[in-house]
Amino acid sequence: MKFCKLLFAAALAVLLSSCDRGEMGYSFSDSSSDGPGKVLVLYSPAASNLASYISGNLQAITKGQLPGASSRKTVLVFAHFDDGPSYLRRLSADEFGNPVSDTLYTVAALRSASDPAVMTEVLGKVCELYPPENNSFTLILSSHGTGWLPAGAIAPDDDDDSSNLLWAYSAPQRKTFGIETVNGVAHELTVQELADAIPMKLECLVFDACLMGGVEVAYQLRNKVHKLCCSPAEVPGPGYIYTDIGCDLLSDSAEPEDFGRAFFEHYDTAFRTGAPSSDAIYGVTSTTVDCTKMEPLADICRTLFQEYRDTLSKLDHSIVQHYYRVHYSVNYYRAFFDLEDMLVKAGITEQEHESLKQALDACITFKGATPAFMKAYGGFTINNYSGLSMYLPKRGNPSLDAFYKTLDWNIATNLVE
Repeated sequence: MKFCKLLFAAALAVLLSSCDRGEMGYSFSDSSSDGPGKVLVLYSPAASNLASYISGNLQAITKGQLPGASSRKTVLVFAHFDDGPSYLRRLSADEFGNPVSDTLYTVAALRSASDPAVMTEVLGKVCELYPPENNSFTLILSSHGTGWLPAGAIAPDDDDDSSNLLWAYSAPQRKTFGIETVNGVAHELTVQELADAIPMKLECLVFDACLMGGVEVAYQLRNKVHKLCCSPAEVPGPGYIYTDIGCDLLSDSAEPEDFGRAFFEHYDTAFRTGAPSSDAIYGVTSTTVDCTKMEPLADICRTLFQEYRDTLSKLDHSIVQHYYRVHYSVNYYRAFFDLEDMLVKAGITEQEHESLKQALDACITFKGATPAFMKAYGGFTINNYSGLSMYLPKRGNPSLDAFYKTLDWNIATNLVE
């Protein structure tokens, strides 16, 4: 497998030397009609405070290697920034390597990209232009995100010091899916709505959004997504490494793990070296999950949840690895704890722990975490990292518990009775 590792500010010439230019870039030679095509779609509800970051991500894509107009590989972008119309565009390279943008479809003004009907409409158009029987698909969803939580779940916790909320907003931006404002009205998608809105099977789904690395999200998407790249913690505002898209997601030898690894190593290097970059302040968590191999994990978790239900209900949350920042104390952030560490702290036996690890290893194909995340901004140390977060019902409330019961993960495992 090829692996590209570049910073956003890297020179285009360096990028071109890092991949096989016979596969990617202006010297594309795969115009043959034989074999399936590969289509990558960046879909972004961006009418939010992340607009500048997402605009930068789009620019980074054009600085990387784009397929030629006759290639079987395709890069599409749909980003919604304001109350005006939004556009599905194809990005390609001309014979000299210059980026070219062609508009393929227009969505009328005042329609949110976080409306499930709009997502289905846009992705349906993609399927019309690039039939699924002849193409494989990778979808990048870039926006705010709140994991498995219901829409509108952002609210101060009863026992939190909410006076720190204003301080938190002065911290560096981070991607916390699909929350945007259109014509003064907030829009967002639940994970169930998201799964239903995607009309095709995906070879890979990348969540460039905070807190989407939960077992609840991955399991909900198992019938639509093969591999999922995500983060159990928040995602730094600059997001994934978009100049690496050609190498890590579209080249013939590409694997989703390459993209997740590039994301991790970028921020890990900055974190460990204190590089002269704002990226050094963050830290990161990165996971790639094979969603088609999650049933053994659901099976072992169902058994363990039943056996240790009483212990889990009394578990001291402060001793469990968590992925929320205490100075951004809102109720939904208390919904993200490490799945494995939670069960270990609940007292599972060594044999049970080994069975759990085998199930996790079977479905997690890459994971990486820095030693800490945003410690200067109410962050946390990462001592244990299984690769997936999960809800701890003791730290929830009746309304969250009621919604949780509707999730496929809870139906399969009965975490919340």
